Amino acid sequence: MTFDEAMERYDGEWLVLRVVSEDEQRYPVEVQVLARYASEKDARHALGELRGEGGVTDTKLRLLEAGPRIRSGAAVRRALAELSARDEPELDDLAGRGVWIGAER
Repeated sequence: MTFDEAMERYDGEWLVLRVVSEDEQRYPVEVQVLARYASEKDARHALGELRGEGGVTDTKLRLLEAGPRIRSGAAVRRALAELSARDEPELDDLAGRGVWIGAER
C-alpha cells in the first residue's frame, strides 16, 4: 500500500510500519502496515516487541500517527489558518495529528 493510502485510511491511529520503498528524499512511498493502535503507548510497546523478539534490527520499521501529509505551501497555509481559527492553538498540534510535511511531487 502507498504511504499516502495508509495515512488516509488509518487517520488518527498509531501505526507500526515497515517502509518498503522511499523516494529520493527518503520519504516513505510504499509501506506495509504491521499493526494499528489507538494509543502511542501501545504502538511503542508493539514496536519494542517486534524489535526485541529474535533480535530484529529492521531499520525500515517506523512508528507514527497517521494523518494528512502536507506537500505544498498552500496546504501549510490552510493548516495554519485552521490552527489560528481555534480558541487555543497548540504549537505542536500538527505534529500531534501525525501531519507529515514533505516536498510536492
